[in-house]
Amino acid sequence: YLGKHGATFCPLCPSIFRFEQRGLQGVVHGDDFLVLGSGEDLRWLDGILNAKYTARWEATLGDGPGDQKETFFLNRLIRYIPDGADNYGRRVEIEADARHVEILIRDFKFDDRTKGCEVPEEKMTQQEMMETERQAMLEDSQASQFRSMVMRLAYLSSDRPDLCHAVRTLASAMKQPKPNDWLRLKKVARYLLKYPYMKRVFREQHAEDRQVLAWSDSDWAGDLKTRRSTSGSVVKIGGHTVLVKGTSQKIIALSSAESEYYGMCRTTTLAEFVPGGLAFWGLIPGIVKLKVDSSAAKAMSERKGVGQSRHIQAKYLWLQDKVFNKELAVEKVNGKINDGDLVTKAQPRTTIMSHLKRLGFELAGREGHKKLT
Repeated sequence: YLGKHGATFCPLCPSIFRFEQRGLQGVVHGDDFLVLGSGEDLRWLDGILNAKYTARWEATLGDGPGDQKETFFLNRLIRYIPDGADNYGRRVEIEADARHVEILIRDFKFDDRTKGCEVPEEKMTQQEMMETERQAMLEDSQASQFRSMVMRLAYLSSDRPDLCHAVRTLASAMKQPKPNDWLRLKKVARYLLKYPYMKRVFREQHAEDRQVLAWSDSDWAGDLKTRRSTSGSVVKIGGHTVLVKGTSQKIIALSSAESEYYGMCRTTTLAEFVPGGLAFWGLIPGIVKLKVDSSAAKAMSERKGVGQSRHIQAKYLWLQDKVFNKELAVEKVNGKINDGDLVTKAQPRTTIMSHLKRLGFELAGREGHKKLT
């Protein structure tokens, strides 16, 4: 229907669209639309939609008279703060849906006397892993509740990178959850009791800063049970974080360099989508710049062939072609500022906060939420 009125859709992702003649750019999720454009063009689109459907205009964020400064989209609070409103400059803030936090706290029957946690998880030892393996599975009703809570956390972790690794560890226990897994889940809930609110901040940046940057890191053989490694990926447009993701590697890496190289492949796969979406909207971001903290993995990506690492599968050598053809730039960075590290393993409190600050996330407890907003 929209195509008949001049809309074109991105080949990479049909939920991204534009009206080139009108200068409208937008995304659609189900029956929810988020569109950028002038007031006149937005009213035109509203008329087009209501000519066939019943569409409700929720809010218009902007600087014009009568424009709102807050609205909800997909249960996330989107807040526009104009320049001069405070001392922190013009920006857009997206606050994670705290409803899921409230449900978890209610299900665990926490109250004002319950003590919160500073971190969502502690590093598991070999002894704890073996003890968990020997335990009997939870009762059916409790196991069902465990799975429901973990899936709720999985949804929440898309807006909260501080939960990514803890949720991934809990998800690996969903098939046969044990009492120790329940305790780990409870610790995450106690962490959310103390820090239930988080927002992502997009500060104003210039066109020359609009480059796609990706950070890749891995935790070699970090899974004590399977000895699989974990890849951590962060994708930014300039200073704006658009993706934070942690995944288990399918192949058991035989060295840290190999693990880092597989992580680079995974991160590049995720990052390559972003320039395509930006180019569809007429924004030319240039090639992706991939940042890693492993000199060996960087060298592996910049050569041709496997060299002495003959066990590396050929399907991962496409990364070398992208680097050779100058379609991807690889840069060495200090491991302490590699924010992909956040989602690869359990971290101390200071490290979590350091990563979140660089990623543009702000965390707050219940009393600090008023100040946060």
